[in-house]
Amino acid sequence: MSERGRPFQLGNRFGKGRPRRSENRKSLRLQELLVARGEEITAALIERAKKGDRTAMSLAMDRLIPRLKEVGVLPVEVQAERITHIVHQII
Repeated sequence: MSERGRPFQLGNRFGKGRPRRSENRKSLRLQELLVARGEEITAALIERAKKGDRTAMSLAMDRLIPRLKEVGVLPVEVQAERITHIVHQII
């Protein structure tokens, strides 16, 4: 009967590896690209969405426009009601 060896030796002989939460080169490059040409990329995306490109529309809606939160009354409506109330008091 042969002895079965361990599948891996204990310990890491090659160092600690990449630190936790450090960004990889690809992410850093994409961030640099967005800083340098973000307005141009956004404008091109919007133009493609206007022409009917469904993928561009989806990206624009998902990434460029923040999601609305569930609220009873929107702040604009509250301000309009206050202004109307003040105007009625003056008149």
